[in-house]
Amino acid sequence: MTLIVALACKNGVVLASDGSAAGFAREFKRAFFVSALSCKINPLGKNILWGASGSVDIIQTIEAEFEELPSAMKDKSLHDLALRKRIKDIHRRCVTNAIKHQREMGVKNEQLIGAELLLVSNDVNQADPIKIWYIGSLRNYFVEDDGCSVIGDGTFYAQMSLLSFRLNLTSLKPRSKNLSTEQGCLVAHRAVKDAIEAGCGIVGPPIDIWVIKDKEKPKMLTVNEKEKLDKAYVAWQEEEVSLLQKLIP
Repeated sequence: MTLIVALACKNGVVLASDGSAAGFAREFKRAFFVSALSCKINPLGKNILWGASGSVDIIQTIEAEFEELPSAMKDKSLHDLALRKRIKDIHRRCVTNAIKHQREMGVKNEQLIGAELLLVSNDVNQADPIKIWYIGSLRNYFVEDDGCSVIGDGTFYAQMSLLSFRLNLTSLKPRSKNLSTEQGCLVAHRAVKDAIEAGCGIVGPPIDIWVIKDKEKPKMLTVNEKEKLDKAYVAWQEEEVSLLQKLIP
């Protein structure tokens, strides 16, 4: 299963994910779940990061087709219409073929597994440089955003975490752009961590976090950087408890 959080900040964009995976068991004609390490965030050229939720088979096929894109096209940003069209076409074709195969195997409509994508880019040459782009799972529809977005089976738990920080309400999303990417990393880390700590069994460690800052290539946080975030996460929780005790002794 999957949880991916995208957060636009004042000097870049953050993309975070959990580390569990799901696939389709042909012999049982249903989904099965794998508790294993799974890298869910990947760079697409120099300016884009993308993550996906859904069928591992579909996501791997999409990833392979992304790799085959011309280098000149991959190095564009999400502002490039030609690149966006290619991404849409790849997603539509891969999902359509996979769903057709699942139906041929006798999978019921309510058990079909597609794949949804979350792509982010930061193009400093644009007046509105940061883009978050969502592509739906079974139906090929698209949403642009400039605040924060969440996809995957752990969405509800992450949204509850973001709600406490007033970041997942439409009218309040621009608040995220008051955060630095360093602060954004902690907020995104907390959203994923809270979902894992909820013990829902559908998302799990490790947490991966990527950042695109102005005029810099996408970067994945190191183990040491993530350990610092985890300590900050604990300190944040302790501060909230302390504040509650001060407000209501």
